[in-house]
Amino acid sequence: RQEYDDWAISAYHRYGLSDALTLGVRGEAEAGLYNLGTTGVMRSSRWGIMSGAISLSDGKENSGWAGSAGYVYRDKDFHLQGALRRYSSGYGIVGRLGTDERPEQEVMASTGYGVKGFGSFGLSFHQLTQYQGSNRKLASLTYSHTLYRRFNLMAAVSRTVTGDEGSTGFYVGLNYHPGSSLNTSLRHQQD
Repeated sequence: RQEYDDWAISAYHRYGLSDALTLGVRGEAEAGLYNLGTTGVMRSSRWGIMSGAISLSDGKENSGWAGSAGYVYRDKDFHLQGALRRYSSGYGIVGRLGTDERPEQEVMASTGYGVKGFGSFGLSFHQLTQYQGSNRKLASLTYSHTLYRRFNLMAAVSRTVTGDEGSTGFYVGLNYHPGSSLNTSLRHQQD
């Protein structure tokens, strides 16, 4: 049986002003804390998708701000995306009251490229720095390739560093799709 404490609420609304521009508002609240913000997404068929958001929070203990910016570009064989999120020391996030972790900055970047007949490669990086809690970094290299139309091979190697401790992980998987409603997979993961 799950026990819940106080109430919490979250809401957002987005409106497409055109095919290229979408604006929105968002908010969340719980007992003793609320934050409100705006969002915007701009799409260009030539340059990709750019997004941004800013939020303000106010609570019993602190008030603060948070902001984010993102970018995504995709074409047939190549993709590139990145995001940056920044939080002031007093920014309150609903659902995190009483936790030991408070984020300061988050940076994410990834890219991928597919070579016909050879497969797709991907590279990603994620870094989280915190006012309180352990900083984290994650870097990964991925590969996938379709074999004989019904088989798909996937492999990844990743490096994670949390605080002063690091670990390396490896993943390999083979999926088989014999029909439209059946999928069989074999996977191995090791850290």
